[in-house]
Amino acid sequence: MKTMLTMPQLSKKEAENIAVCYDKLWKLMIDKKINKTQLCEKTKITTNAMAKLERNEDVRVETLVKICNVLNCNFIIWI
Repeated sequence: MKTMLTMPQLSKKEAENIAVCYDKLWKLMIDKKINKTQLCEKTKITTNAMAKLERNEDVRVETLVKICNVLNCNFIIWI
């Protein structure tokens, strides 16, 4: 069963002011017993992309898709 990460519906103004936070990703990784190095290897994402995730910075959707494919999860963003 896939885990679904969701965001409540936001107005455009609210969406512009929201900070990115990957806390649910780290929790999911703990639950799945996978560390950051293993995730980089399995997803073939760069260490720069992982560093951005660690700093809660924006990353490419392609990166998030790769992560979700490996962790068997979905992310849904309602705007």
